[in-house]
Amino acid sequence: MNILSQDRIERVQHEGYQLHISDCISRAANLIQKELGMFIAFTLVSFAISMTASFIPFASFLVSPPLTAGWIIAAYKVDQGERLEFGDFFKGFNYLGELLLANIFLILIVFVIAIPFIILFLLFGVGLGESGFFLIFVLSFVGMIGGILLMCLYTFNQHFIIFAGKRAWDAMETSRNTVMLQLGSFLGFIIILTLINIGGMLCLFVGLLYTIPLTAVAIYIAFADIFRLDHEQEGDDIINHLVE
Repeated sequence: MNILSQDRIERVQHEGYQLHISDCISRAANLIQKELGMFIAFTLVSFAISMTASFIPFASFLVSPPLTAGWIIAAYKVDQGERLEFGDFFKGFNYLGELLLANIFLILIVFVIAIPFIILFLLFGVGLGESGFFLIFVLSFVGMIGGILLMCLYTFNQHFIIFAGKRAWDAMETSRNTVMLQLGSFLGFIIILTLINIGGMLCLFVGLLYTIPLTAVAIYIAFADIFRLDHEQEGDDIINHLVE
């Protein structure tokens, strides 16, 4: 889409921002309500595609990122008051290359971070009985915290690929730099969204049909608020840049 300028990104990162968690979630619920049938239908379709892809080698890896991006693109169209069509949910495949590359980078980061934990387990955890179980528990807990932290830091990597036309690594670095400005708030945000989806799972998994798009749209709302994601503001940025 290329509707987000580098000038605006740098301005936000320089001036800072506030993340309003409850507002993002409530506005996401209102936005989904406008096209509730389509969001639930796409969630069902994405479940079916993901389950089918799980039986094909590497297929899940290929389809998951663009399917996730579908909620972002759909949320943007509804947020802008544009007419949403079901095909819009699949426009994430237009960014397939960079989305996959970002996924590969993320997997590599996780792998590199996991190496010391694997070494510690092999050196001290095997054959230690109860002490070994305690070490496994500690390593699992630390790994869980690390996973949540990574989710936070790279919350916006897909958004920068879609809306700013960034390459995969640049998008990830821009996401990390942006989130670091409000890391505590984002940790709380991601934890709350995770708990919402756990609640969806407890409702015999049917609740996920609503909570998954809700959480995806809430993250979009946060991104849109932080970078004032609308066409009029983009025009203002260009004018301000020329004046400066």
